[in-house]
Amino acid sequence: MAATARRLEFDEDAAAGSGNWGAIQVPAQYPATLKSVEDYDNGNTNGWIFTYEIGDTGLTTKTWITLSSKKALWYLVKVCEAHDYPIDVGLMEVDPNALIGDTVGILLDFDRDSDGEPTGTFRNIQDLFPLPADGFLVQTAPLVAVDPVAEDVVPF
Repeated sequence: MAATARRLEFDEDAAAGSGNWGAIQVPAQYPATLKSVEDYDNGNTNGWIFTYEIGDTGLTTKTWITLSSKKALWYLVKVCEAHDYPIDVGLMEVDPNALIGDTVGILLDFDRDSDGEPTGTFRNIQDLFPLPADGFLVQTAPLVAVDPVAEDVVPF
């Protein structure tokens, strides 16, 4: 099912893509194609679930974008920038379905073994960015499919 386009108001901080991605320790970058965007509403928050297919592996990963908090809109801006979908300060209509089929670069966060080395089992998207013009991405670990979060749980 396609996501519902929404009118959202972006303040200067959100439109600048402000926010904390946390420390990025291992550069494990992959091309990822957006396969679907769905609405979610768990009663407390609502937004969109973006599902990406990682390269040609057939593996997917999801990211949840909360729309019910203006403070969380920076993350939507970050995702839109990776897809070359411009966001401006003020009220605007955002249709995430327009991004389906686009390929971006993603940095995956990996589980680590007892020595602190990445296991290759990914948990979530650490960063999204436009795919480099030369298509070159660094891959540091083989991928192992896992369900990063149960379908009915929103990680906030």
